[in-house]
Amino acid sequence: AFSGKTNGFFNSKSRMNRQGVPARPYSSSCLIQFMGNNIASACSAPHGINSNEMSVEWLFFGRMRILLIDNHDSFTYNLVQSIKASGFNRPDIVKNDALTQNLGSVYDAIVISPGPGLPETAGELMPFLTEWVGKKPILGVCLGHQALGVILGGRLRQLNHILHGEISEMTQLQRDPLFTDIPQKFPAGRYHSWVLDEKTLPTELIPLCQDPDGHIMAFRHVSQPTYGIQFHPESYMTPVGERLIHNWLGFAARNKNGESGLEIGC
Repeated sequence: AFSGKTNGFFNSKSRMNRQGVPARPYSSSCLIQFMGNNIASACSAPHGINSNEMSVEWLFFGRMRILLIDNHDSFTYNLVQSIKASGFNRPDIVKNDALTQNLGSVYDAIVISPGPGLPETAGELMPFLTEWVGKKPILGVCLGHQALGVILGGRLRQLNHILHGEISEMTQLQRDPLFTDIPQKFPAGRYHSWVLDEKTLPTELIPLCQDPDGHIMAFRHVSQPTYGIQFHPESYMTPVGERLIHNWLGFAARNKNGESGLEIGC
């Protein structure tokens, strides 16, 4: 039976990740300079993460530049705290109506926050994603999840009732780095009234988990570094949320040049 536990991204005792894929080499001078500039943060693991998981590679990736798209939602700042708790720099926050097409070029990864309404009414979000999906590691949460699903060919459908601050049991469908050290079934907080219609989901999008009604609660693209999560990992109602964000940041750091990352997948 699937335990819900997959191998981690980095092994602190070797230059290989735990799937046996060689870690990318860095010059000793580069690493020494980084350690010198970040000695305080280098001495402790991110909150909630076992220090045995840390490695020089992980600390190096902590300098990754992250764009956090704010869809005018208070949960955006919960995401900021989750990212910082994993040892990464504070992301740059940009409102969805202030996005420009070339903005993505200066960032290594992109996170899309929850928000009200539908993706099509979220400022400049959809034109921006049209430009950058597939080129940068992207994580969409709630509205961000829906926006990615639509950009990649899916459709939304409205639920019979609004889920506002409700907890549901999620069930993993695929082994994936996103769910490293997360049980196959786990509770998660939800604030939404729309879902991706599983009947219209493109074959390129792999469902990763579902709710008790069979609605898609997370997906990844088969060949692009793109993930969507419908529930709220940044909410206190999702106990595994900080671990999930930590896992995605590790994935993004390994794939910030746009490759698929499937070599460290299931």
